[in-house]
Amino acid sequence: MRSEDRTNIEEEISFSEIIVIFIKRKWWLIGTFLMVLALGLAYVFLQPVSHIITYQVEMKEKYTNPVLSELYPNYEMEINYLSAENIPVILRSEKVFSSLKDIDADMDYQQFRNSGSITIKLNEGTSIFDISVSGSNREIAYKIASTLIDSFESVVTDKEKSILDEILIKIDSDIKDLEEENAVLRETEIAELEKQIDLLYAELNRYIVDYNIELSDRLEENKDSDNVSFYNVIIPPNDISNEINGLQKELDVYNSRILDNKSNMIGLSNLIKELQKDDHIITGRIRLLSGEPLYKAESDRLRNTGIVIIISIILGALAVFVVNSIYSSNIRDRLKDK
Repeated sequence: MRSEDRTNIEEEISFSEIIVIFIKRKWWLIGTFLMVLALGLAYVFLQPVSHIITYQVEMKEKYTNPVLSELYPNYEMEINYLSAENIPVILRSEKVFSSLKDIDADMDYQQFRNSGSITIKLNEGTSIFDISVSGSNREIAYKIASTLIDSFESVVTDKEKSILDEILIKIDSDIKDLEEENAVLRETEIAELEKQIDLLYAELNRYIVDYNIELSDRLEENKDSDNVSFYNVIIPPNDISNEINGLQKELDVYNSRILDNKSNMIGLSNLIKELQKDDHIITGRIRLLSGEPLYKAESDRLRNTGIVIIISIILGALAVFVVNSIYSSNIRDRLKDK
């Protein structure tokens, strides 16, 4: 007989023997399968379901104001501090997570803060964030999620209000500085110039009076002379008028500064009114898309059940071969003893 035929016969015999073994030891196969299946399914169904509570939060566009951009560019950057990058940082901050003490004073919120039970995901191509909290207890997961989202909104709003108040205080301070500058200009520089101008005008008036008296006397003395008349008398030059003109120009510069300051004060006052009117925009860049969060329950029971069935079959087959090997070994030992 050829070796190939012999090999095929041996393979057929081996496969037949395997079938016989399985039939002969079927109760070991079934028993092991059922025992492992029962233990595995008990484990799978005792595993808690993960309840996921998801809030969707939208970040609105940046606040813009042309006057604020021109006069206070740094403050405009501060007022728009909220960004896609720092929302996760704010949400995971100590301030936000410390609010969980309101649920349970004994809760270790730091441990929860560092766990993977909370996820933050930006929906691609949008400004919408999914903020999810997962837990084995649906009610507790809901409380944690709602508490965190309320705290998050509160922290963001307080920060924005703080920045807005700081800007309003700064603008009000600048208005007062301009008012004080105008008061100083009027009480010192302008008052001093006006005083000097008044003195020069008094001096000029005396000069004119003295000159007129002298001119009148001269005309009276030469009234019979054909060569002397009021029209051909040369008035002596003086610097008083030139000094007055110079001081008047300097006075005009200070008055112009006062007018510019007043114009700036009006602009700043209008800016304060605009910022106060836009308070709800500035402090409302975070918006919940819905009052109630999204809910879903996640469980790996179906997948794990399939895995348990496969493992049960494998362990059942192994049990059959182990038991058969033990029985075969015992039979051989008995035959040798005989």
